[in-house]
Amino acid sequence: MRDAAGGLASGSDERIVQEIGSQLFEFLFQRKILELYQECSQAARKHDQPFLIRLRVTDPTLAYVPWETMYDKKNRFYVTTSQSTPFMRAVDDYGEERRVAAARPIRMLGMAARVKVLNGLPLDEIEVDAEQVAIKKALSELDDGKRLKLSWIPSAKARDLNRRFLRGDEGKRWDLFHFIGHGGHDPERQMGFIVVQEEGGPKGRRLYADDLKAFLTQPGQTPSLVVLNSCSGAQGEPGSLFSSTAAELIQGGVPAVIAMQFEISDNMGLAFADTFYTYLAESVSIQAALAHTRAELKARQFAEWISPVLYMRGLDGEIFVDRAGSE
Repeated sequence: MRDAAGGLASGSDERIVQEIGSQLFEFLFQRKILELYQECSQAARKHDQPFLIRLRVTDPTLAYVPWETMYDKKNRFYVTTSQSTPFMRAVDDYGEERRVAAARPIRMLGMAARVKVLNGLPLDEIEVDAEQVAIKKALSELDDGKRLKLSWIPSAKARDLNRRFLRGDEGKRWDLFHFIGHGGHDPERQMGFIVVQEEGGPKGRRLYADDLKAFLTQPGQTPSLVVLNSCSGAQGEPGSLFSSTAAELIQGGVPAVIAMQFEISDNMGLAFADTFYTYLAESVSIQAALAHTRAELKARQFAEWISPVLYMRGLDGEIFVDRAGSE
């Protein structure tokens, strides 16, 4: 779960990540695929345009490999931190694709779980207030009620989340949902979960991915993007393609989900939220914003820069890009 701060302790740590990333790159880009990658890279540089890499994994044994570490040794860069190669894990065989782009105003709903105890055990404190302030600051230029409406659920109870999604924002669906809190993966149930607040106190309980999916994918209310800024939201059961919380939401019909595949520090969680929304507000795609975010977190020596995973159904990852029309 989100806990003490961490970072790249030494150059040796970086070399280990590069070696793992090199092996994954060489495994994925072989023969004709490597030739195609090189051709696309050259064309992208020539026309000064990025080319999107969509990785669709159908073999469950490969679904939870940390593909975000892929390292192009020849050109000396991480594929998933480069704006030339924005990266996503594609899921396009599970239901109808839906555009991520939304009309104005973008309606964003946040939920912050200030939980201190789970199953009788103390949880590490999370700087919830600081993250909320960072998100508000990152989106401040857009938060005028015409381009963006940012709201927070007063509590972190499951019933309040369910009811807020059912009502929407004055009857309109929420476009973006952001969760701050603890999370994990239950090997017995083979399912991910987030930690929400129990009734009547600071104690927490698990809200499993199937229940969270039921809340967020009500008819006509499914958001375009869900961001789970908690530990292990993208961690799944080996051999089970859809056992992670993120994949469960994708399977339920959410077009795009960002979640963490490893435990993250509280400092990293805060830095991620601040950085990601700062770039997303610059009218770039979700894929591009996450590439910028990984690059910046890596430069700031957060070892967990490889943790954020983006699952998407379609190609359109534009949230804040200016569009004509409104609801």
